[in-house]
Amino acid sequence: MPFRYGSADCLTWMAPWVLARRGVDPGTGIRETYSTEFGALRIVRKAGGMVPFLDGVFAPLGIVRAAAPRPGDVAVVQGRPDEGEIGGLVLERLVACLARPAGLFLRPTPIIAAWRI
Repeated sequence: MPFRYGSADCLTWMAPWVLARRGVDPGTGIRETYSTEFGALRIVRKAGGMVPFLDGVFAPLGIVRAAAPRPGDVAVVQGRPDEGEIGGLVLERLVACLARPAGLFLRPTPIIAAWRI
């Protein structure tokens, strides 16, 4: 899917995966509520960062943090300096991330936090 703030960015693009695996949509209430980078950053800052943001989204859905991330989990990783913290999916030794209009990429990167999907 092409990058688009509010529907396919680092806050929302993992939602269809979670819906397919767990039957709950973490994008409900977030999707299409912003359309710019500033809007996304405002949501994350208001929550206190990406990890608290995703904790707040996932906890009511019964999705808990993973002590040892495994393939298929949702993760927060440290992006490049111009990206900050970004959301991704754990794939073996790599994390798939959708950050900025550059699109989807795979990186071996340290995982800051992950949630069992």
